[in-house]
Amino acid sequence: MEEKYYTSERIFDKCAEAIKEPETFYDQDFVNYRSKTTDDDRLCTELVAQFLLEKKNFDKLNEIVIHSRTAVGKKYNMHHKGEYPAAINHDSEKIIAIDLYNQSKEQGPFDYIGNVIDYQTPLKTKLKDPYGEIDLLSVNDKEKTVYLLELKRKNAKASETLLKCVLEAFTYYKIVDRENLLKEFGKEGYDFKISPLVFKDDDQYEEWIDMNNGNRPNLKALMEKLEAVPFFLSSKDTEYQYIVTNE
Repeated sequence: MEEKYYTSERIFDKCAEAIKEPETFYDQDFVNYRSKTTDDDRLCTELVAQFLLEKKNFDKLNEIVIHSRTAVGKKYNMHHKGEYPAAINHDSEKIIAIDLYNQSKEQGPFDYIGNVIDYQTPLKTKLKDPYGEIDLLSVNDKEKTVYLLELKRKNAKASETLLKCVLEAFTYYKIVDRENLLKEFGKEGYDFKISPLVFKDDDQYEEWIDMNNGNRPNLKALMEKLEAVPFFLSSKDTEYQYIVTNE
């Protein structure tokens, strides 16, 4: 993605236009800008977060409605078997998701998020729907919590912002028919939480560190409002571990 540079007013104007269709707000190019504004040197992502923290805009985002696959006779649980597709980029998020699923099956639950129970969980009710798939679902049975995990691969050429990860996860959380998804996976009555799942020392991790050093207060406030807590991966070959978020 080619980085672009705007004034604060222009960023707010873009937000105001995009929020008219809240389901696709997360996928707007400006959500991914790491640049600062040309007039007052503010992070574009901080302006977007500020916009969404305003009650009328947050309420609009919260109006995203469920698009139930169950209602149109489709399933969430596709009974994935952890097999790689025949044609796939082996550096892709899909491969990492399958690796995490297989590792969880072979070695048991991960810390915090528990067992990975599915990957590429479908959301579409019709082909033209603009959203994709849930990267990973995991379950912590002790806490009776299912995590909707938005996975980002390491060292991506066009690395997405932490804000994009959070908003994408929240959008999918609103779209999915949570009650029926939990029923299909045998986790009825469990809580449902959203979490970016990114790599330690990658761009999103650095944003998280910067945020906790007090430099991204709007992003921090928005994440708290959305109850989004990220987890951080480290890896050796195809073995993965989780990093405690408060270290």
